[in-house]
Amino acid sequence: MLVTMSTTRRGYGRYWLGLLPELGFLLPLLPVTIVGLSVLLTLFWTGVGMIPIVVGVFLVLAALFVARGFGIFELARLRGALFPAITPPRWDRTMRQGSALSKLLAPLVDGHYWLYLLHGSLVNPIVGIVSWSITISWLAVAVSGSPTRSSRCGFPRATGWRFCSICLRRAASSCPTSWRARRSTAPWCSSSARSSC
Repeated sequence: MLVTMSTTRRGYGRYWLGLLPELGFLLPLLPVTIVGLSVLLTLFWTGVGMIPIVVGVFLVLAALFVARGFGIFELARLRGALFPAITPPRWDRTMRQGSALSKLLAPLVDGHYWLYLLHGSLVNPIVGIVSWSITISWLAVAVSGSPTRSSRCGFPRATGWRFCSICLRRAASSCPTSWRARRSTAPWCSSSARSSC
């Protein structure tokens, strides 16, 4: 069955209801991404460098477990932003029988750990930085663009604020007559604005 926008759409208000949860996901995206990137790459490459002295194997394992934690945290954040649920992988499905050492080293052969490490160290930083930059830019335009209707009448000049005559006429028509009498002598009115008022 082909699902079109007209059959799934329930109204414009639904988009506004999803705004705050999605902003709750997008605004902390850059700090979460940068922390994940720095922790994962530090652990992984330190471990790779120390593999000859055996300590590195455990650091690589730690990087894989931290990547798993960041991946689970990312899934929880997506659910909190009201995105459809993503089924997490079944962890520890390999090497169920064997010694304690083989169970400890099982993440090294499990592809899901490596995928989470790849996602946390390569995919998430690229997508996170681009998404966060677009979100901040659009949010700044939306927030700063809201008051322009009311503040476009006044604009700064080197000598102070100067108001256009159209705004003064609008304000004068809605104000009492005592203010209308004073508006022509207001210091912010230029001589051309006073003549057109």
